[in-house]
Amino acid sequence: MVVDSLGGYRLVRKVSDGERAEIFLAHPLRTEPDACPAAIKIFRPDATEQSIMVEIEALSRSSGAHVIDLLDLTTAPDGRPALILARCAAGTLGRLLRERAEFRPGEVATILIPVTLALRRLHDRGVAHGGIRPDAVLFDGAGSPTVGCFGRARLFPPDLPTAARDAEPAFSADLASLRELAAIVLGRVRDDRTRAVLDWLHRSNTTGAEWLDSLDEQLFNLGEPTAIDLRPDDPSPTEVVPSRLVTADPLGIPDVPILVAGLAIPEAIARYLPRALLEIDLEARVRHSVSTVRPRFWVAGAAAIALLLVAVVLVPVGEPDAVPSTPKADSTSAADAPDAGPIVGDDPAAAAGSLLAARESCIREMSVLCLDSVVQPDSAASMADQDLIRGIQNGDEAPTAWTVSTGEAVLDERLGDSAIVSLGDTADNEPASLLLMKSEAGWRIRDYLMK
Repeated sequence: MVVDSLGGYRLVRKVSDGERAEIFLAHPLRTEPDACPAAIKIFRPDATEQSIMVEIEALSRSSGAHVIDLLDLTTAPDGRPALILARCAAGTLGRLLRERAEFRPGEVATILIPVTLALRRLHDRGVAHGGIRPDAVLFDGAGSPTVGCFGRARLFPPDLPTAARDAEPAFSADLASLRELAAIVLGRVRDDRTRAVLDWLHRSNTTGAEWLDSLDEQLFNLGEPTAIDLRPDDPSPTEVVPSRLVTADPLGIPDVPILVAGLAIPEAIARYLPRALLEIDLEARVRHSVSTVRPRFWVAGAAAIALLLVAVVLVPVGEPDAVPSTPKADSTSAADAPDAGPIVGDDPAAAAGSLLAARESCIREMSVLCLDSVVQPDSAASMADQDLIRGIQNGDEAPTAWTVSTGEAVLDERLGDSAIVSLGDTADNEPASLLLMKSEAGWRIRDYLMK
């Protein structure tokens, strides 16, 4: 099948042809000033839905400086999922290593420090990259290093205790791969100070967050970072990293269970990880979810879409040591909330109005506990509304109520127990749509998707 355009972009040329996906350079069909080229990753038919959904969630959790941006999600005409990613136009570290024989000390700091900072954020947010290698470090148009290639990512509860994180083979494998990457880059510098850092690296222990902190300190001691010269040597370099080393698969990671996004595990249980990790079989659930996605451009925003897709399939399996997946019960349950019927019913559009009315009641009463009947615990909506109520308690002015009249809320997308509900014509500073999740207690708001 030949695809010429996809998700509002015209495919220009193929830039990568991997086992799981093809990646194309794409130019936007729209002409707005902010329109810019992108990279579109189209998954092959034999790529498992489980791995695709985990990659989407990993990109969403890891978003920030020096991590490739997930701009949107779309589908090919034959139904294959596709990711629209920010374009990194200046090649990869692997290519730079093949084209240059020597680096300056300041270039080493510029290359490696962003990678260590990005990897620390990944681990803090419960993401093990699983593929740290030279070709996974990309350079954007400004020459800034960017971590990509999330196809081997694994998910864990965010903010695990340090001891539990250090015990995880997947996180340890990331640090071991980073050590190999740093050794390759440091080996390209011909000065005593950098050679001393390389000697430290060979002697150092590659496990634990303390080692990552020590690596940062060693790199900062090399001096001021300098801009990376992305031009190849001329004549051709006399010393290059063998292709088998630059493009080799990352260190193997023992099979570890994939955990539900945002699952809270008490420290008393977490310190026994990985034995207490929940095993989840996602295959059948994700296959059903992907088959229901309509092939059109999703405009609700990449982060919200990623959360929507993953939340459909990452449902914790009940185990004796597991934290229950049902929301916390309190005196303001869904049954006591205004118009509880729609909230526990099967129509997310009908539930939207009742949830917003219940939210307004919680805000008037300045009750954070009341929000448990309105928003999903530990979600973006929960954190935003808790901050709002605490601000009012501290003297801030209460905002205008968000209300929806009958018929204004319209179901935009639904995947299983997740839905995006459009709120129609809304005023400024009001959400354009809601991301809703349904549990045994009924519908809850996970995020407010603003204009």
